[in-house]
Amino acid sequence: MKKIAYYLLILFFIASCRSYQPLSDLESGIVNGTVLDKTTNSGIPNATVYLLGNEGGGTWGGGGTASFLLDQTTSDAAGNFDFTFDYNNDYGYYCSAIAPQYFNYNEEIPVGDATFGANNVELELQPISYLELHIKNVNPFNNYDELTLSYTYNGSYPELIGNEVDTTICCFQLLGNESNRVVWYVEKNGEGTSYFEYVVTPAFDTTYYEILY
Repeated sequence: MKKIAYYLLILFFIASCRSYQPLSDLESGIVNGTVLDKTTNSGIPNATVYLLGNEGGGTWGGGGTASFLLDQTTSDAAGNFDFTFDYNNDYGYYCSAIAPQYFNYNEEIPVGDATFGANNVELELQPISYLELHIKNVNPFNNYDELTLSYTYNGSYPELIGNEVDTTICCFQLLGNESNRVVWYVEKNGEGTSYFEYVVTPAFDTTYYEILY
């Protein structure tokens, strides 16, 4: 009888061990992650990182209720960050980040709750580059020649009219470390033609490009 009781105790102990599930980092009130440059995968230092909560399961761009700020911090020299907070099972948790010289898309990234002892969120930011355009009418027809750019500059699409156009516009913000499609439309003698060219623009730098029409 004692042996039976002994074996039952062992079986109960084994079953208890198997049913035990450790808390994830999120359930323990820990969020840790890294802010990364989307084009180089390197960490971004001194980024401002936000911890957001949401009671309706939606985000700013995804419908549902709006997220609310729980905490904010700054990434270290390697782009790492962490939050410690009181976990609430009724909330969905998200992180967002901004940094100088990076586009701010207000993207909210869900925080994973199935990781243990590892980063549970990665935030990728797109670097900014700048384009300086020199635009010159080298084959004028008359004073009604017109060139229209497809990129906004100070909130408008530049239109250059005349047969003596020779100007430089600086600077348009484009995706850094990417091949950007530069598009323009030319109308001369009552006929219009669209043109485009792909221009590689290094991050944080200004690329010079000429449109001669």
